[in-house]
Amino acid sequence: MEAATLFAVAKHFGFAATALLAVWDQLTADRSFLDPLTPEEEARLDAANKAVFEAALDIAATP
Repeated sequence: MEAATLFAVAKHFGFAATALLAVWDQLTADRSFLDPLTPEEEARLDAANKAVFEAALDIAATP
């Protein structure tokens, strides 16, 4: 939903937009982001978030 809003606002104002997502829900395993994480899963999620943030900063720094 947030990405859709981002793109709609960017289009309205004539700006380019990009969305980077780290998907964590596992619907086939009946699991959502609200379920508690094991330490290993938490480390993997942290690594995914870090990768997304670093990619966003790289994109933002590109002229």
